[in-house]
Order: sequence, then structure tokens, then C-alpha cells
Amino acid sequence: MQTLFEDKEGGYYLTSSDGEKLIVRPKEIYDGAIPSGNSVAGLVLLTLAALTGEETWQEAADRQFRFLAGVAEDYPVGHSFAMYAFAEAFYPHKELLCAIRGELPEELTEYLRKTPGYGLNILVKTSDNEKELAECAPYTKDYPLPERGAVYYLCENGTCRTPVTEFGELGLKF
Repeated sequence: MQTLFEDKEGGYYLTSSDGEKLIVRPKEIYDGAIPSGNSVAGLVLLTLAALTGEETWQEAADRQFRFLAGVAEDYPVGHSFAMYAFAEAFYPHKELLCAIRGELPEELTEYLRKTPGYGLNILVKTSDNEKELAECAPYTKDYPLPERGAVYYLCENGTCRTPVTEFGELGLKF
């Protein structure tokens, strides 16, 4: 996305840089019944930064939000999904890393079934996915798998609480 679609002056084009050369390269900026690609890109980059802890994704999200703020300034009502993405960026966010040996605990499964994912990003680390997870979210290698059961690491705005082994101790509401 960054290599083929990013405009170095801000935002993302609808067409690839290696595609057919057009008279004008369109860049969708207004949100209508369907969000613009640029608004969605802002939210996706923000989520990638939160899930991976990678500074490069945060820098890309910051660039995108600067672009969106500039285009939304004169007509905010035409940028509703961008406003949602801004809210996600400014609202305190939490990440929950679940290091699990064995089956996914029933409490976590029930929480995921009953609760919308607003404001909480969840990663599950198992012996099956720990190598792949460490590649895309390098910070996860610092969280060991337990001998058995689950350990929950709840972090808010980059600061983690003491790990717990009981889901109920997290204080998350259904």
C-alpha cells in the first residue's frame, strides 16, 4: 500500500504507481455511504501500530492523520469515517496479549462472543503461532508462554499491568 499507492505529499491514491498512467491520479477523500480509502487507511495503520508495536506503522498513521485533518478541516461532515478514526487515535486504547498453552479459555471465548471489539485489541500467543507472531509483532517474544493455562497481559497506552492468570482479574466488562 505504501509503496504503490502513497502520495508523498499526503494520502493514498486509488490507482497504483505501477499501473496504467492516467491524466490524473485520483485520490478519494470524502466519506459517503462507504468510507473513503484514505479514512480506512488511517484506521488500518493505527491498528497495525497498536497490534505490532512497530514505530514505522505509527509514523505512517501519523502522516495519514495529518493528511486527513487537513482535508477534513473545511468540511468535517464529509469525513465521518475519518472522524471515527481520529476518535480511535485519541481515545485511550488497550491491548490484551493472551499467552496460552492448550485450549483457548472459555472465559476469553465468551468475552469475544459477547463484546464488540471497541477500544481493545487482542492477540493470542500459542506454541503454534509464537514464531509468526514474533515476526509481525516483535514485542510479543518478551511475553513467555506459561507451562499450562493462560497468562493475560493487559496494556493501556503502552503501559502494562501486572500479568494475571484469571481472566476475571482483568476487570474487563461484558
